[in-house]
Amino acid sequence: MSDQTKKQAIGYMMQAALKSSLPSNRLIDLAWAAEREIPEESILDNTRTRQVLQEIMANLDFSEDLQEEVMQELYFSAFDLKTVEEAGDIHFAFTMLFPRLQGNSR
Repeated sequence: MSDQTKKQAIGYMMQAALKSSLPSNRLIDLAWAAEREIPEESILDNTRTRQVLQEIMANLDFSEDLQEEVMQELYFSAFDLKTVEEAGDIHFAFTMLFPRLQGNSR
């Protein structure tokens, strides 16, 4: 189990969402909610990252099936296959695609 910064935790979430069948128009909703919900100086472990992701998906009214699929991807294609540094790179790439995530203003 590894500790992650806010950006790395969001990178793991985005990796899982991208590997799932989450509609692309909901990716930004998920990323935006994670940017808002996780305090800037947070250090999260895998368990806390999972909890935050579950809370966000429930608040965004994702179906239970979709929530389960994203959670499985979090473990099998994110936590197991990506280092925390790679997760940070995923977050960086995602914010380059969606610059409004950089300023936390909507």
